[in-house]
Amino acid sequence: MTASIWETHFQFMKYDFATLSPDDFEDLSRDLVGAELGVRFEAFTAGIDDGMDGRHAKADGSIILQAKHYFRSGFTKLKSKMRDERASIDGLAPQRYILTTSVALTPANKATLADIIGPALLSPGDIFGLDDLNALLRSYPDILKAHQKLWAHSTPVLEESRPCFPPMFRLHWRG
Repeated sequence: MTASIWETHFQFMKYDFATLSPDDFEDLSRDLVGAELGVRFEAFTAGIDDGMDGRHAKADGSIILQAKHYFRSGFTKLKSKMRDERASIDGLAPQRYILTTSVALTPANKATLADIIGPALLSPGDIFGLDDLNALLRSYPDILKAHQKLWAHSTPVLEESRPCFPPMFRLHWRG
């Protein structure tokens, strides 16, 4: 059996999430972390979110997910923002706090963020940086397929998808 473009192309892809808006990054984060934990996160409208981009509420407390799309700003800006968020995190008093970010993180970066976030973060493993999110995308290819802005610029994927396009779009297709 021959592997599809999806299976071969995306096995080696590394995304920086530059094609995603902050709202798209929040959606992707909820989908990936939700799949990994086996829970569904509530989504909230764009705007002031009181420090939560996703919430999984249960009887013994809530899990709060915060997504920070700072791929261009870097770790220093992320660290500063998380210091500003600490009061909100403490006010929410979640059972578990999870942070996703488009910033590439080292173990030392995660330890620094863990100290800033405080006790709501159960472990530095609840901080998902760029490489962690890429690993989750490889583990959950259906989520990758659902977030078209990640791969819409990929010629091999578009060529494989060509039969899916209605005939009127195929007239303009070179392939």
